[in-house]
Amino acid sequence: MKRFWSKIGLVLMSTTLAWSATVGTISGRITDAATGEPLIGVQVMISELGLGGSTDFEGEYYIQNVPVGLHQVQVLMIGYARVRISDVGVVMDQTTPLDVVLEEEIIEGQEVTVVADRALVEKDVTVKKMVRTAEEIQNLPARSLTEMLTLQSGVIQIKSAEYGIPGFEDRGIEEIHVRGGRSGEIGYTIDGMYIENPIYGGIGKGTRLNTHAVQDLITQTGVFSAEYGDAMSQIVNIITEVGGDRYAGTFEWQGSNLGALSSEQDRLRDYNKFVGSFSGPLIPGYKKLTFRISGDYSSSAYRVLKFDDIVYIEDDPGNLINRSNKVHWLDRYAGWKAFGYDRTYDVFSKLHWKIDPYKQLNFTHWMVDSKFKTYSRWNQFYEENKNVNHKYSQRFHLEFRHQLNEKTYYTLSASRFTQEMEIDVEDGDMDGDGYPDWVEYKIGTEARGLHNGVDYKGECDIPYEDGQIFGPGISIANDGSETMVYESWGPGCLRTMITYYWRNPKQVGGASSDSSKNHIIINHGEQIVIHPYDRIKIEDIYLDEIYSDAGTLLSSRKLSNGNLINPLD
Repeated sequence: MKRFWSKIGLVLMSTTLAWSATVGTISGRITDAATGEPLIGVQVMISELGLGGSTDFEGEYYIQNVPVGLHQVQVLMIGYARVRISDVGVVMDQTTPLDVVLEEEIIEGQEVTVVADRALVEKDVTVKKMVRTAEEIQNLPARSLTEMLTLQSGVIQIKSAEYGIPGFEDRGIEEIHVRGGRSGEIGYTIDGMYIENPIYGGIGKGTRLNTHAVQDLITQTGVFSAEYGDAMSQIVNIITEVGGDRYAGTFEWQGSNLGALSSEQDRLRDYNKFVGSFSGPLIPGYKKLTFRISGDYSSSAYRVLKFDDIVYIEDDPGNLINRSNKVHWLDRYAGWKAFGYDRTYDVFSKLHWKIDPYKQLNFTHWMVDSKFKTYSRWNQFYEENKNVNHKYSQRFHLEFRHQLNEKTYYTLSASRFTQEMEIDVEDGDMDGDGYPDWVEYKIGTEARGLHNGVDYKGECDIPYEDGQIFGPGISIANDGSETMVYESWGPGCLRTMITYYWRNPKQVGGASSDSSKNHIIINHGEQIVIHPYDRIKIEDIYLDEIYSDAGTLLSSRKLSNGNLINPLD
């Protein structure tokens, strides 16, 4: 018999051409320190980007298409001291105000250095908004972007399947609720392109992005502009970081198992997290083409719980003590125990090509691989019966930005996101017969399983499909032109006795036969082939007859008869 088991698989793909901008604007007014009058023709430059502008008749300037992050701005005019302003923060889809007052140059080459501060109140923002920079993300006590989101007021995360939406934890969907809204009412974008679970919405283990890849994390709660759709509670914008003109790297490790220094729970949880990044010019010395690659690998037990000291006693006469303690027959463990596991890694890489001061090209590749087994109280005594979820996600993103003039630019973006999901159970084989347990047994913690605590029969446990078992007294007729195959199955290795009827096509539909052979015995696990137009009947009883060498019937007894099943292909 061929042994084949199929697993549930799902491949999801989404391609989107809708986006929001991933850049910001710097604008302000330049005035004379002595008179307060606006200055015309002042040069305002961001040297490292090659971007800039000059003031108009009102002393106002605009620098658009500025990448998100911190920049250094220089203000220059003949006859005035040069002003250099560092740490000017640019936020996605937002204008950063930067007014400068110039003083007359008393000493040739005089320069004034200023460090910009982030405005405590943003006048053009009408919703609740949070901006976390890369530095803040690294320094705050949060292991992931999800934990970073939950640091806000009005945002909660449900981590237990008992209190959350049924099935969400098993599918790896994070339940984040903003102001009482549903988890699917939050919109997520990475570099301006939507990203979410294609079926259930929201994010989860298949869409985890490591913190070392993020330049800014921006959230908006409440009312959104027209560029955002498919969200009611909150918009989460994630801007990824580009490589710099110098080589740089980061590395971080977190762990819970420090041997004797750790508690038993921490040792059993065995949490490990490795995260790091490396960036710089792709070609040494060529600063216009840079790269950045970051990755995160984490592993741990899914949950660690403590059992009581009351366990099942094997040699309990009459099972009296076990019944008195109301203990399950699979409850064999006392003390702390680890359940399930969670092993996830993601790798994010980004290429940045600064074609010229007015054209830029970005290409990113993001890969997430997550395999996990959650905890369920229904499987606390027999964890092998719990489903395992495996998710694999991949995303390609291409972005081209072109600034036409001082106040006009456009962005072209395209993204392709695929996610594969496989849900199955591990191929454990308790009885060693070559068939995985998941096609043989159903075991529940309420002792309602197939064997209910009885020892397994080993080779007698043959898998079959639900609803495809034929018991004593049943007739099976082959009215077609193809052969039919059935297999003998019976609890306790029972054999099956049948009567086989040979028929011709004219006899199809009737119970009579032109010839028959009674008492065909099929041993447990053997197959019977029903040829075209023939019929069989499973006898009501199994007649166990013993004959002498001369053919004389010596003894006869009636036993329980077995069954026929459709064998697994």
